[in-house]
Amino acid sequence: MSINIDELLNPNAWKIREDGEVLKVTITDEELDPIECMLEGDGCIKIDTSKLNYLVLDANTLMDIADLVLEAEEIYAKRDNQQ
Repeated sequence: MSINIDELLNPNAWKIREDGEVLKVTITDEELDPIECMLEGDGCIKIDTSKLNYLVLDANTLMDIADLVLEAEEIYAKRDNQQ
């Protein structure tokens, strides 16, 4: 039986959530630090590093972040089409 420590420590990490008009997500770095991020529909991610001295991100994490940006863009596009 394998245990995913990241899911135990940060059960809501890597799940995009709505906060008003803005999409937010908590990601985790290689040290399992939770990091708050905003996806504002501009094809970018804003990473709040105000509580951290540094980030440790490997290639897989960077690809996961890119996937989040693409997923957020799809959500924003659907919103635009509904209006």
